[in-house]
Amino acid sequence: MRNTLFILAALVILISCEGTKYTKISESNFAGTWLLHSDNIFDSLEIELKEDPKKGFIGEVVRLNTNKYVQLFMESGDIFISNIERKSNFEFIFKIKKIAAPLFSSYGEKTTIEHTVTFEGEDKIMIGKNGEFGILNRLE
Repeated sequence: MRNTLFILAALVILISCEGTKYTKISESNFAGTWLLHSDNIFDSLEIELKEDPKKGFIGEVVRLNTNKYVQLFMESGDIFISNIERKSNFEFIFKIKKIAAPLFSSYGEKTTIEHTVTFEGEDKIMIGKNGEFGILNRLE
C-alpha cells in the first residue's frame, strides 16, 4: 500500500511538470536587442546582448530612458550586463552593473547585482524570480 502511494505521488509530480520549460537553453538565444520593462529606474532601457570574445555575453545600452539618474550616470554604449553565467540547463545569472558604479567602486562597495534569469519562450527573459527585477522583451 505504501509503495503504491509513493508511485502514484511520483507519477503525479512527473506528469504535472512542464517538460519544455526545463530543457537546455543555448546561450546564443540571448543574442539580439531587448527592451527592459521594470518598476525601477531602468524601465524602457534598450539593451543589446552580444557575445564578446573575452567576456562571453554582455549587455550594452543602446538607448537610454528618460529617468534623470539614468541620464546623469549612463550613456549609450555603456555595459549594463557585465556577465551572463549558466546556473543550470534553463537558468542563468546576470551580473547587472549598478547605476553610478564608479562612485560605488571608489568607496569599496560592490558595483554589480546578481539576478537569476529564465527564458519564457524565445522572446522573453524573466529577471529575478517571476520577473521581480524586470522582463526583457526581444525587439530584434
